[in-house]
Amino acid sequence: MTKIVGIKRYDFKDRQGNVVKGYKFHVNEEEKNTIGVIAFSFNLGDEKVSSIVNNVPTLDKLLGKQIEVFYNKYGKADGIRLIS
Repeated sequence: MTKIVGIKRYDFKDRQGNVVKGYKFHVNEEEKNTIGVIAFSFNLGDEKVSSIVNNVPTLDKLLGKQIEVFYNKYGKADGIRLIS
């Protein structure tokens, strides 16, 4: 299972001057043939996170929660679902 271990807010302007807002999720996950766990991170924009935040009072309540990560056809994180 994938577990959230950190969340970092981002808010910046891209090269075209568009405002980009969202969160970087840092997670740990058990993997076959691995001693310990692997760690990775992915970004989700505010619009993707808003449905999750509606179910959780504050993002710090997500720390330690198990999630399922969904990816689009290009392999980019596209959403998450809380498992516990």
